[in-house]
Amino acid sequence: MHALQPVSLWSALTLAVMVTGACSDDMLASTATATTTTTEEPMCQQGEVVACYPGPEGTADVGTCVSGTQTCEVADGVAMWSACAGFVLPADDDICNDGIDNDCDGHVDVQPPSLGTCAADPSTPPPICTADQLKPDLTGLTKATAKVTGYDQVLIVPNGVQSIWVKLWGAHGGRSGGGGGFALAKLDVIPGERLTVIVGQAGQVGGIPRYGGGGGGGEAKGYAGGSGGGRSALRRGPIELVTAAGGGGDSLCSGMGCQGGAGGGAIGEDGADYPTDEGYGTRGFGATPNCGGDGGRSTCGCPGDPHGGGGLQFQGGSPSGQGLGGGGGGGGWFGGGAGSPRCDNGFGIMLGGGGGGGGSSHVNPEDGCVVAGAGSLTANTVDIDYDPEYDGSGRVVVYY
Repeated sequence: MHALQPVSLWSALTLAVMVTGACSDDMLASTATATTTTTEEPMCQQGEVVACYPGPEGTADVGTCVSGTQTCEVADGVAMWSACAGFVLPADDDICNDGIDNDCDGHVDVQPPSLGTCAADPSTPPPICTADQLKPDLTGLTKATAKVTGYDQVLIVPNGVQSIWVKLWGAHGGRSGGGGGFALAKLDVIPGERLTVIVGQAGQVGGIPRYGGGGGGGEAKGYAGGSGGGRSALRRGPIELVTAAGGGGDSLCSGMGCQGGAGGGAIGEDGADYPTDEGYGTRGFGATPNCGGDGGRSTCGCPGDPHGGGGLQFQGGSPSGQGLGGGGGGGGWFGGGAGSPRCDNGFGIMLGGGGGGGGSSHVNPEDGCVVAGAGSLTANTVDIDYDPEYDGSGRVVVYY
C-alpha cells in the first residue's frame, strides 16, 4: 500500500545567466536569460489504480476479506494517492454454520477460542541470555542436581551461603512435542531457608496432566494426543523466583506435522495446525510473559463441542469436549494453550487436532535470563550440565 504523501510532479533547477551586449546605434542594450531544467518521474500518473488493504497481514482476499483500491489524483502539479476504498476487513469470529470464512483465517465455521488467563499485575519480560551470560564462572562452587520425581523437592540453603546459581530446563511435550525452555539465575538467599524445587515431567501420550503444569492431551476412542511438558522452577514459599517452560504436546496426526510448540523464552512457541480443513482442530498458542496461550478451535456444531483450553499461570491448557487428538499446553510462568481435538464426524477414526502451545519462562531481569527452545529442540543443550541421556523430563542444577 502506498503512503499518502504529496510529491511535486515536476522539479526544476533554473540557472539564470545575464548577458549584456555592446551598445551601438542599431543595437539596444539587451539582457538574455538561459534556463536549464531537469525532471524526475512523478510518484504516480493521473488515474493510475493500485490495490490496497489496511487489514491484518495474511487476510487480504481470504474468505470474505477483499482488497480495495487507491487512485492517483494530480492537482496543482502534486500527485497523491486517494484513500483506500472498497476493502472488506475480517470479522472478529466466524458465524457458525453459514459455510463462510468470516474472520479470514483460512478456516470455515470455526468456534471462538478459549482465551488464556492474564496477570492482574503484569511483570517485566525476562531478557534473552547472551553467549557470555551462558558461561558464568562457577569455579570452586558445589553442585547439586535435582531430577524429576513427580512431586515437590526441597533445597535447604547451607550455612554461610548467601547466593546461588541455578540452571533450569523445562520438560519436552508428549509424542513429537515441543522442546523445553531454559532459564539461568543468580539469586540472593538466606542460610537455612527452604526453597521448593519443581522438576517438570515430560509429556506422554494421553489425557493425564503432567507434574509442573503440563496440560493433558486430548483422548477419545483409544486414540490420544500428547500432553504438555511440565515447567521446572525454584520457589520461595508461594513466590516463583525462576521458571523454565515446558513444550506443548503433539496432536494425533500420525506424523503429519501437528507438532507442539517449544517452551519459551519470554514467549512460548505456537503449536502447529492440522494440515487439512475438513473437521480440523486448530493449534494452541504459546504463552507470553503475562498471559496464558489461547486454546485451539474446532468446527462449529461439532458433536461434543471439542476445543482447546486456554493456558493459566503455571498451568498449560488441556483439550476438552468429545473429539480426536489435540495436544496439551506446556507448563510455564504462564501455560500454553491446548490444541483443539479434531471433530469426530462419524466417518470412523479420523486422526488430527492441533498441537499445544509452549509455556513461557520467567526470571526477574536483574537476576538472570532465559533461552527459548525451537520446535522439538530443547534450549541450551550445549551447556555442560545438560544431561546427554535426556529423556524429555526437566532438570534443575544448583551451584552454591
